[in-house]
Amino acid sequence: MKNLSSKSERNFFNDKRFWIPLYLFNFLETISWIFQLILMSDVIHKDSYFYFLKPKTWPQYYIFTFLFGFFAGLNAVAGHELLHKREFYNKMIGTWAYSKFMYSHFLDEHTKGHHKYLGTSEDPATARKNETVYEFVLRSVVNSHINCWNREVKRIKKELGNDIPKTLIFFNNKMVMYFILHISILACIAFFLGANALKYQFCYTFWGIWYLELINYIEHYGIIRE
Repeated sequence: MKNLSSKSERNFFNDKRFWIPLYLFNFLETISWIFQLILMSDVIHKDSYFYFLKPKTWPQYYIFTFLFGFFAGLNAVAGHELLHKREFYNKMIGTWAYSKFMYSHFLDEHTKGHHKYLGTSEDPATARKNETVYEFVLRSVVNSHINCWNREVKRIKKELGNDIPKTLIFFNNKMVMYFILHISILACIAFFLGANALKYQFCYTFWGIWYLELINYIEHYGIIRE
């Protein structure tokens, strides 16, 4: 076994056949997500084999959400690869992997924040030495949202002027669009599938974020640079 040459590496990188597993996993995990919501619905009831898989006790419910939340976090890895593609449609498909667990801002925070500030105190996704995973996850979730909001405010003021009204700052901010998307997803789940499916979505969201940030914690723990 030997490393690829620089020329071969570029050819492999541009070979779109390697994109197929990313698309496929994203698609299958989305179908799985819809199945989970339908299974947990208090509106839809079917006498079929699949509905016997519905958890009936709290331990079963915990294991069910824990397992499928893991696949949500795993799909975020596939989404991450698509976010780094140049094509707009790849970035949107990649972002969808995060939107399902209410983390659509990841594209902006990862490419405009994390890549620039990795290993510094300004990067929420870099775990401090001796910081517990629980402290890290809470700090990363909160500060990544704050950083994205502030970055958007700075962008808007640069484009439209520092004296722009706050209402225009609000409605031109991508973070507002992300929150509208998340609220729309939650509203559709509640309207079509009922309260139980909505409760499950919150569990799915928790585990998706947990696994994503756990990856960040392990990969970037204690990294310090100037």
